[in-house]
Amino acid sequence: MKFSPQLLMAVLATTVSATPLIFQRDYNSISVVVTNVQSKIDVVDVAINKDDSQGVISSGQVLISTIQSGTVEVKKSDELSLADAAKLLGPVGELKKHGQTFHDDLVAKLKRIEELKMCDKARELLGQFQSSARELIDAMLSKCPEASRQIAAGQAKEITDLIDDVVNKFGQGKCNNA
Repeated sequence: MKFSPQLLMAVLATTVSATPLIFQRDYNSISVVVTNVQSKIDVVDVAINKDDSQGVISSGQVLISTIQSGTVEVKKSDELSLADAAKLLGPVGELKKHGQTFHDDLVAKLKRIEELKMCDKARELLGQFQSSARELIDAMLSKCPEASRQIAAGQAKEITDLIDDVVNKFGQGKCNNA
């Protein structure tokens, strides 16, 4: 069977032009995961500020579930291009700001959580949040090209430091049911 040069060029052109679409799709899916996690953090934060303990619990569980399903989605993605990894710095930076607000608002409610005798539940949810977030962060880092991984790891560390700090502040002996 003979292939014409035109057919060969058409196949090569299709392959080359499809590659950016794959990267773009992977960027979009990872970006959507970041946005979804951010929106769920905001929902938990609203419940925290309303002093709605049941709302915090239910929205916290939804946040954890969103992180877990996002991890599955990220793991299915291909490695990002260097340009797409750089583009993710914006959404991740925004997520970090929302995470800082969540952290600050939750820590400010520590005494109220103690009064409600919800320290054990807070520790349980924060532990699940911490482990799920680490899995998502590890999955996202694995999709960054080697050239950008150190920068991405620095951004990730800032987020994990926030999470670790809030988990620590609600640890045994620090959050005691009143």
